[in-house]
Amino acid sequence: MKSAAIPVLSLLVALPLQALPAPSLEDIVKTLEQVDKRIDVIKVEGYWHMYQWDDSTRSWKTTPESSTFGCAIENKQQGRYVFDQHPGIMRWTAGTAPFLASWSTQFRDSDGVITEWWYKPNQPYDGTEFLPNGLRCFNERADREKKAGFYHALAQRVEGIYSGLGFTGLWAIRNTPIHIPSRAKDFTVSESEDGMVRVRFSVAAMPVTWDYVLDPKKNFALVRYAYTQQHGYSYTDEVLEHRQIANGVWYPVHCTRTSKDSARNGKEELVLTSIEVLHGGDAETNLTVKLPDGITIRDLDEPAKNDRQGAPANGVSPAR
Repeated sequence: MKSAAIPVLSLLVALPLQALPAPSLEDIVKTLEQVDKRIDVIKVEGYWHMYQWDDSTRSWKTTPESSTFGCAIENKQQGRYVFDQHPGIMRWTAGTAPFLASWSTQFRDSDGVITEWWYKPNQPYDGTEFLPNGLRCFNERADREKKAGFYHALAQRVEGIYSGLGFTGLWAIRNTPIHIPSRAKDFTVSESEDGMVRVRFSVAAMPVTWDYVLDPKKNFALVRYAYTQQHGYSYTDEVLEHRQIANGVWYPVHCTRTSKDSARNGKEELVLTSIEVLHGGDAETNLTVKLPDGITIRDLDEPAKNDRQGAPANGVSPAR
């Protein structure tokens, strides 16, 4: 009996291992959509930081531009959110100091209106400490506007950067024309030697390429995403760490975004130190903001009125 089993065993050993075919784009999208449905409202805390390219050393160097924040956001288009910066540091062009610290609460109601409330005067910052005797600006106030202008740009950053949603697989793949059936032939899906799945979209007639890497062991969580224009701007997102926050949901908690264009290179880093999925009453509590009595909300209905009242004449240049 033993001798009879030997040829069979030898035959099994001799058979080559067949590599499994790469998943289809349709299967990838279905999995990402199923994962996304498990996230109702997400609440995060963390910090964001900006780096600057140093030509002399050919390396990235740190800058004082940073933000410590908390964010609760509904995971749907134009969803409500509450975003607290405490503080955010940005470059101050020709100001009394090179940087300006901003303490603020920004939120979006269910009707898509952006309201930003500056609850503490902004404070000059020299890169190492706040300057208590310097000029203060932006007295306590609240501004409201719908989609256009400065606050809409901030809302896009909250959705895509601070919440971490911009570094998810579904967010990345929706940047490509997957909804156009005639473009299906322009996508390629392959597996790399390290077990990752690579999706690439490129058309000879279009000067743009989308290229991203997903981890099939984490329900196609995003590992790397690159957007490249043939003759100019490009940026790359990399997820350095995921955390499992629900069944089958691996969420990005340490990410970088590196951009390049003809003028300059930039790098941003996002670290989420706390993250949880909220439901029901917990979600409503974290998505509710009550302004203090006496605060008047200015309606910014026209682009011409979208000025930053209370700002110094030399202005603030947010390097975002």
